Amino acid sequence: PCSTIQYALDLAEDEDVVEVVAGHVCLGPGNVDVVFPAQLAVVEVRTRFFSTPTEEIPAAIDCREEGRALLFPNEQGPEVRVSDLIIRNCRAPTQTSRSSQQSPSLPSQPSASAISPHGGAILCAPGASPTFQSLLIQGCKAPQGGGGAIFWHGPHPPRGLGTCSFYSNTAAYGHDLATPPTGLRLAPVALPPAD
Repeated sequence: PCSTIQYALDLAEDEDVVEVVAGHVCLGPGNVDVVFPAQLAVVEVRTRFFSTPTEEIPAAIDCREEGRALLFPNEQGPEVRVSDLIIRNCRAPTQTSRSSQQSPSLPSQPSASAISPHGGAILCAPGASPTFQSLLIQGCKAPQGGGGAIFWHGPHPPRGLGTCSFYSNTAAYGHDLATPPTGLRLAPVALPPAD
């Protein structure tokens, strides 16, 4: 057993499963701002149920507004999965907090993605497209960016979003989900003169 999700991921190898016991609430360093390591192409983080999922409460990551829950800084594909978790009370860094932020030194943590104002609960950097299944994301914030719950870069959203639930998330845009603008331009429209 490992003491934090980050510690377990840092020890994981491809095709490992990191399980968090049903009903357990993960708090504090190592469970907030969790970075998925680049070398893992196939891994899953999920709740370990002892009976059926309908009879037990999933494990939770409670950030207590100390950061976001998960960061995918590399080109992780759909084989990297997060499922059956509650993610709550997360907060993307703001301009004020970024300038004074003393983030823990994690060898795989890229500073540019870690301080992005987007993705209150989950941030997927360019090229990352993990799979999310049966997540409940609530009370997360990106006050100066997009995606109070999840923000991704690129044309394709993470897989499995339709299986997830979102409650009371807020952001400057896209309270639950957001991605950067796709380069659409609005052409000026000339209106006919009024009679």
